[in-house]
Amino acid sequence: MIGTEPDSLLMQFAALFTQQRDNETPLVRLNREFISENAIRVLRSAYERARRSERETIRVIDLLVAIFSSVGGIVAGCFADVGYPPQHLAAMAVAAEERNPEPEGR
Repeated sequence: MIGTEPDSLLMQFAALFTQQRDNETPLVRLNREFISENAIRVLRSAYERARRSERETIRVIDLLVAIFSSVGGIVAGCFADVGYPPQHLAAMAVAAEERNPEPEGR
């Protein structure tokens, strides 16, 4: 269950950036016919954010910011319904990333 207090939410976001991962670079192969238009927009936005940060891979933070920034997205809408505007969530995710930067090469 996601905590609804800002500090709890920030800590949960931060935990996403400190999870142990395999050294192997994950490869995702997506088939267009099974992906919604909104999911494609989110993936493109996450990819653009990664490129602006001069990275070739999309990280968790890129996806979080893209999801929270997605106009009309279900996830952002659910958080908004419980009192967290998407812009606030995106800022919290970025703050969590800054507190727990992911090592280069990941």
